[in-house]
Amino acid sequence: MNSLRLAMGILTLLAAGHAAALLAADTFLGPDGRPLPFADEEEVLEALRTGRIISKEKVSEGINRVLKLLLDKDGVRFHAVFRDVKVFKPRHQQSDGRVIIHFRDDHIFEVAAYRLSRLLDMRHVPPVVERRIDGRQGTLQLWIEEAVMEGTRYDRRMRPRDYRNWREQWNALYIFDYLIGNDDRNQGNLLYDPGWKMWMIDHTRAFRLLSAPRRMERIRLCPTYLYEALQRLEEERLKEALEGLLQPIEVEAIARRRLEMLAYLRDLIDRKGAEIALR
Repeated sequence: MNSLRLAMGILTLLAAGHAAALLAADTFLGPDGRPLPFADEEEVLEALRTGRIISKEKVSEGINRVLKLLLDKDGVRFHAVFRDVKVFKPRHQQSDGRVIIHFRDDHIFEVAAYRLSRLLDMRHVPPVVERRIDGRQGTLQLWIEEAVMEGTRYDRRMRPRDYRNWREQWNALYIFDYLIGNDDRNQGNLLYDPGWKMWMIDHTRAFRLLSAPRRMERIRLCPTYLYEALQRLEEERLKEALEGLLQPIEVEAIARRRLEMLAYLRDLIDRKGAEIALR
């Protein structure tokens, strides 16, 4: 099913009041549109690590070379995305004129973003593992089937019936991107599955040393689970979870931004009240 057909299908379902027909938030689909039979996320990770490669094709979207693979694990077939970019520049000037110090564009950030999202009880980054393919070290991430990109959603003015949940997901996205220093979020690396769950992909240019330039003021609320997870997320837990993935200065930058975010959220709660600021 292509993006247009999926978009029209979602609109039809919502207009008819059949929200229950949409897929559950954590259901991963196979190429045939049926739910993958993996018992839990650990089985998904194991399939990504050991699945047999059936075919490969280039993905045109994005700056870096990306491959879409079809894999088979014990008779179960699924798609995944392979990235192997690895670039470091002490100083890098972007197209908008901004200069980035300690610039890294690295496939390993995909695993770091995934692990950090789970530390925060966020299930909005698809499962991803490190894997060597054709002699190239990279990351392999589960493909979200039948997804609509934010650009398509925006152009077609699609909106879910559950606007409150959608708004909460957007605010969680803002908080996560601030925490990981990600200023590369765009309409091509933000997806919605058929259940209107938001999926964040392509984090190879995240984990900047400086705070993301986008303003915290756009954060109007914080899901309660995320606020509680941020309070629990101490630097030692970060170091343990991200060891071998990030450099110490990058982990320190996350720890600093966590404190900045908590200070902002506490002020938001004081001004608006917990019943409005937390959901």
